[in-house]
Amino acid sequence: MNISEYAQLDGLALAELVRTGAVTAKELGMSMLTAVEQVNPQLNAVIETYAERVAAMSQDDKPTGVLGGVPFLLKDLFVFEAGKRSESSSRLMQGWISSEDTLLTTRFKNSGVNILGRSTTPEFGLSGSTESVLTGATRNPWDVSKMAVGSSGGSAAAVSSGIVPMGHASDAAGSIRIPASCCNLVGLKPSRGRISNAPDAEHAASFSVNSIVSRSVRDTAAMLDALVGAAPGDFTALAPLPRPYLAELTAPETPLRIAFTTDQ
Repeated sequence: MNISEYAQLDGLALAELVRTGAVTAKELGMSMLTAVEQVNPQLNAVIETYAERVAAMSQDDKPTGVLGGVPFLLKDLFVFEAGKRSESSSRLMQGWISSEDTLLTTRFKNSGVNILGRSTTPEFGLSGSTESVLTGATRNPWDVSKMAVGSSGGSAAAVSSGIVPMGHASDAAGSIRIPASCCNLVGLKPSRGRISNAPDAEHAASFSVNSIVSRSVRDTAAMLDALVGAAPGDFTALAPLPRPYLAELTAPETPLRIAFTTDQ
């Protein structure tokens, strides 16, 4: 698979190629690393890549999950992976390594994606632009003289430029939706209580919600299906939906009814 082919497909399409044996998860990982080499110097969207994980993959690996084998980036903010640095783009946190996975990281892994690096964010996610003293400024792939906005600008720039088909993002006051809009992506902030923030159940009083930015509605739906669900101690929790989000995309359409009145 060449880079242009890789960059044009969404996550579900890449996972299907892995499932059918047309490509391997290792080949997708190598494509992601090549894409980082080609475009990240101009964008500064990726802080770190895990090339050793790609090197350790076997061509015979058969990943499971609806998004099995798809390269993925974690936003460098409050979502941790055991044995990997998580710095929140702050010099105060520089070099800090988590001893365990957060629940969200586990659910990402259960979806089948390969976490192969970290994307940029402003310091502690507190700025409307993805730039910090520690990591510098992240640029918009559509115009590198413009910003990718914050705080999920690193993931948005990486997805929009073709480095990965989807990436972790979080949103308290627009940090999924605004970077997605500026980078021409799908950006949905789920309702509070739909996706658990455990173990930091009361993080930002649940105003901050984790999800992804992606290049297709169906990828966002598929990942939502993998992430939804409450955990003990959650500040808020919502009842399960009657059917998966991905099934909604092919559900029979029902007639719409529009009400109006002529009374003043």
